Amino acid sequence: MNVNTLIRLYRALIRGERPNYVIAFVTGRCNLRCSYCCYAAQNVRPFSKTNELTSEQWASVFKGLDGLVHLTITGGEPFLREDLSDLICAMVHSSKTPRISINTNGLLTDRILSTLEDVLSRTTCLDIALAVSIDGLEAVHDRLRGLPGAYQVAYSTVKGASALAERHNNLTVRVASVLCEDNADDLGSFIEETAAWPIDFHDIGLVRDVSDTVQRKLAKTYALLTERQLKQGSLRYLGGLEWRLQRQLRREVLSRINRPKGHSRCLAGGRLMEVFPDGTIRGCEMGKMWSESVIVNGGATVMPLKDAVELPEAARFRLRAAQCSCSFECAIACSTVFQPQNWWRLLF
Repeated sequence: MNVNTLIRLYRALIRGERPNYVIAFVTGRCNLRCSYCCYAAQNVRPFSKTNELTSEQWASVFKGLDGLVHLTITGGEPFLREDLSDLICAMVHSSKTPRISINTNGLLTDRILSTLEDVLSRTTCLDIALAVSIDGLEAVHDRLRGLPGAYQVAYSTVKGASALAERHNNLTVRVASVLCEDNADDLGSFIEETAAWPIDFHDIGLVRDVSDTVQRKLAKTYALLTERQLKQGSLRYLGGLEWRLQRQLRREVLSRINRPKGHSRCLAGGRLMEVFPDGTIRGCEMGKMWSESVIVNGGATVMPLKDAVELPEAARFRLRAAQCSCSFECAIACSTVFQPQNWWRLLF
């Protein structure tokens, strides 16, 4: 975590600036049809190229967002946007955020690497994390993604991005895996394999919007995988503060599944906000909140996030979110960082 990030974090806490963590769905288009995809079920994919915000419109969304500490760029598959480099630079220059992460399935290797090169050359004091989604060993991953050869292409992207990171110390490369019923028995072996890969971190997330019974079953595997990573020391590759945050995040996810009540309040709709391809602004992406999370409807008029967060719709959603104890990792991380009463948990 660089100095600029810590300064932003401190200032946002002192001044009450928000939102501080934004997830930007820059496209609903995707070149895969993953069997467990929650975004397809939640109507993200039907967004077409014709109603996606332009780079200029995205810059307007982020204008004056002085408290933005972290921006996640996702989709769909964000690298399907041929203007992604311009789009990212527009967001960064408009908000001055010190940190971004980009999620990808890794299939567009050449475009991914050239985009990273371009963004790195056009920005300063910006930490970039590339998260390549791979859900298991080759046969498992290709089956879940519905595309033979997907694993090998994604691995080529990991290797190429890692080589690029050797020349840019502000670029990190991660593998992100979704734990679901179809890979629960094999993911441990994949974690063992990626321990030898040239990556900074292997992230594990739980599949979304499944029954409580399935979630509790998967939580047992999640706990075992987390313990394995802690023993490997792989979480420590993140650096002191960040590995402690990741450790606490894993603990909190398990706690919320096993004991749904009595947790710190969720800050979605305030500290955390989400923007969709057509400019729709939501407080949260989780299925259980989907019907009531819209703060601004997308369309011809684009509203800056700094204005959207002050709307009555946002205030109403924050009250609703404060009662939620789901296992959405991004919201949990945000609540941990932006509620100082939780900081002591990072120490132990």
